[in-house]
Amino acid sequence: AAGFRIVGSGAALPIVPKKATGDFDFDALTERLAEIKKNYPNERSVNLTADATVRYETVIKTMDAMRSKGKDILFDDVKIGVAE
Repeated sequence: AAGFRIVGSGAALPIVPKKATGDFDFDALTERLAEIKKNYPNERSVNLTADATVRYETVIKTMDAMRSKGKDILFDDVKIGVAE
């Protein structure tokens, strides 16, 4: 995977790329989602779809990055699926 892909309501945002080290950039994902939350403050739900080869640890860290930024709640209703 090249990074995180955010899709919503028929539109796809630019990919949140991995770091130069090849690691997923969880902080950048949180920042992008915080920007989205500003436009949709009442939205709580988000779907996380991961490729079956993604490590469980990465899925958990991604969920954490989606749920909050510091004390601010972002998307606390995370639904998980596996990409086909």
